[in-house]
Amino acid sequence: MKNQAADIGHDELLKMALHAIRAGRHEQAIDLLTRACEASPYNGELLYLLAAEYAQIGLTMCACELMARAIELAPDLHIARLQLGMLHLSAGNAALGIKVISPLMTLLQDDWLGYFARGLVHLCQDEFAECRQMLERGISLNNANPALNSDMEKILASIASGDGGSEGGASEGGASEGGASPSVTISRSIWLAAYQADPDLPGH
Repeated sequence: MKNQAADIGHDELLKMALHAIRAGRHEQAIDLLTRACEASPYNGELLYLLAAEYAQIGLTMCACELMARAIELAPDLHIARLQLGMLHLSAGNAALGIKVISPLMTLLQDDWLGYFARGLVHLCQDEFAECRQMLERGISLNNANPALNSDMEKILASIASGDGGSEGGASEGGASEGGASPSVTISRSIWLAAYQADPDLPGH
């Protein structure tokens, strides 16, 4: 009975948290998700959602730490791995971003996450033609997460504009010793869109 009550509490906390997320009440969502994680401490999907909320309010370091833990608990949570890599890239830490994203490159050829991962790695290596090819293919396959497609289209536009994906020159956390400095931005809508699109996340 005790475990059953805890499960019910977790479900209700998640429902309230999602309502708060959709309403843009991020502090309330963080409080609710924190309580849900305390009730279910080994739930990687919940940690992912909590990390996403920290990212929403600009606490990138905390978001990265929680998302890394989420991936440890749920290694098959591929969207979390991609978005953690994008967080590192957007913060200028391209080497770490590549390290996080690289395992996704082994996904099946028809998996859009794999194409996005390959495209981002090519971007970090200044291989812009290959980057464009991979990102465009991923966009064509991705019908689940329009917000992520939007972010990839921004990277493509940045490449097309002639800046090689860089906004503001080389950063200290460049991907390689050659000085590649990709510009990766993450739309504020991407996190909830990812939750709504992924049937493996809690509540589906």
